[in-house]
Order: sequence, then C-alpha cells, then structure tokens
Amino acid sequence: AISSGVGKTALVSRVVASAHEHAVPVTHLDARAIEPNVASFITHFAYARFERSSEGPVPIDATEPTAMQLDRLVRTLAPGPHLLVIDAYEAIAPLDTWLREVLVPRLSPATTLVLASRATPTIGWRALPGWGTTVVEFALEPLTDDEARELLRHHDVPAQRHDDLLRLSHRHPLALVLLAAIARDTTRDLAELPLEIARDLRSLIARDVPSERHGDALDVCAVARTVDEALLAATVGDADAHTLFEWLAAQSWVARSARGLHLT
Repeated sequence: AISSGVGKTALVSRVVASAHEHAVPVTHLDARAIEPNVASFITHFAYARFERSSEGPVPIDATEPTAMQLDRLVRTLAPGPHLLVIDAYEAIAPLDTWLREVLVPRLSPATTLVLASRATPTIGWRALPGWGTTVVEFALEPLTDDEARELLRHHDVPAQRHDDLLRLSHRHPLALVLLAAIARDTTRDLAELPLEIARDLRSLIARDVPSERHGDALDVCAVARTVDEALLAATVGDADAHTLFEWLAAQSWVARSARGLHLT
C-alpha cells in the first residue's frame, strides 16, 4: 500500500529503466487510462505491447472470445524474461480476480508482473497453492532520517532547519519536497508551514477519492485526533458511516488503534 507522493511512480520508473538497461522487454500499463472491464484492459494491453514499435498494435477482434484475444496477446511477449508493469493498479480493482485467475496463468514463468498500487494485495494473491513464495509485497515507507536529510540537502535547505522539517513532514517524501521549496527562504517562519503544506497534500490525495462523501470523511480524519464510526455518523451521516470508516481504514496513510483511526 502506497500513499500519494511517497515515491510509487518514481520507483516504477526506476524499475522500468533498470529493465531497459538489462535489455529486458517491458510492457507498461497505466491503469488510470483503463476502464475496469476486460475489454478495455485487453485493448490497452494490445496498444502497450507495440507502442514503441513500427508494427502497430496487435489487432483485436471484439467478436472473438476473450480467451482467444488474450492468448494472441500473450504470444507476442518475448519468450525469455519480460517485465509486465501495471501502475495505479487500484484503478482497476474490479478486475483483480480476472487478472489473477485468467491473465497470470497464461504468462510465461520468465515474466515478472509488477502491480503498483495504493492498496494492499488481496488475499487471493497468496491463497492459490504454490504462490506463497512467488508473490512478494513491497510497501514503501516514510524515509529514514538519513534519507530525509539527504533529500533536504539536495534541495539546498539549510542544515539548521532539517530537524524541524523532519518533524513537520514525518519524513514523507512529498511533504519534505513541498516544505523544502519554502524553507530555503530562511526568513519564512516554520510555524506557518504546516497548514500551507496540509492544503497541498489534501488536494493531492483528494484527487483520487471515490466520491464527495469520501472527501468529507477525509476532512474529518484530517481534523480529528481519532475517528470512529460514531464520529463519522455525526459528521457525514449514519447511512455511509460504516462504508466510509472501512475505506479510511484501508488507506495506507491511516493507522488503526483501539480508539479509532488517525493519520500516520
């Protein structure tokens, strides 16, 4: 599970670049451009296979059974090592079972599948026999103190401000970068920064909330020390309280305790 701004896109880009450096063919899909249905996935898969090729995309016959379309696409993958990357995987969550049970068994054992998502893998990825050691989950965490200080040095932030910025940002990469852009000006009062940065981060996260009601729940979580279902019922309405509580609990930037939910 990876929250906004913690480095998912940068990491995916580095993985893809590393594959190219080692002459490993790459098929890179951005799930934000894909509708969460099989037909849309297959269409984008076909175009991604040949986006850098003069051969053009694999022709897709919509009248053919899905299995035949998929088989033809998979046959175009290199016989040796191949990297298949699906970024923003949470955007096509309804296809999770289909991908796991239909697409993946068709892939060559030499194919590495990378799913970059803000949500943790569903239990189905580990439930199939023999998959326990095949599936590896890698969660991006906040930077270490040393990594955070190196980032601040890279952005020319005076050393005397590092401790305060680490405390304000909780070593979150995007928060550090936003703070660094302001903190280079040593005339700025650091006490003014948290609200300014919080607005920027809230805007970034809010771009991906499923609905206005989810955005309201996010606002409650940002203001309250802890959030439980009773508080959500009182602020956003009884009907949605449980659903919104579970949505908040599933976010990588929210922690659960005995008292309720709070931002990490």
